[in-house]
Amino acid sequence: MAELRKKILELIKSTHVLVYSKSNCPFCDRVKLLFKKMLIDATYVELDKSDNGAAVQNALKEITKMDTVPNVFVNGDHIGGCNKTLESFSNGNLSKMILAGQKRLDPTITDHKYDYDVIVIGGGSGGLSCSKELGALGARVCCLDYVKPSPHGTTWGLGGTCVNVGCIPKKLMHQGALLGIL
Repeated sequence: MAELRKKILELIKSTHVLVYSKSNCPFCDRVKLLFKKMLIDATYVELDKSDNGAAVQNALKEITKMDTVPNVFVNGDHIGGCNKTLESFSNGNLSKMILAGQKRLDPTITDHKYDYDVIVIGGGSGGLSCSKELGALGARVCCLDYVKPSPHGTTWGLGGTCVNVGCIPKKLMHQGALLGIL
């Protein structure tokens, strides 16, 4: 058991993002999807597909005081399970930890001094959808749009005809009517 514990600790220390997981666990799937959306090349150890998976899980319990999966580590630090990982993502700590690890791996990565990570040109359906998804991934997004509204004297925020008076409002009204909200 001591040898296995030593191997696990070495793997935790040497791996940028490490997830101990089970292939049939919905909570593990949520964490995997998060890292996939973040474009993070995490290392996954599937305990239910490993010959010594039960022994590894017991050793992890000694190390982390956690007997469930997923068991997530970033830069050698224990994050926790699914809820702690999602919470860490939501408050921005996960992205900061991953960036700090990437800086150690690649010294050419530096903090930029820009106000935004991404500038999206166009506030239509695609631009707003892109901006929303990037924002959910922790990016600082600027959405640029110029709209000359079709009805004289009206003012719109972001978005053209489709967003303000076309497809999207029509779909909302239709869905609201189907649900009996309107």
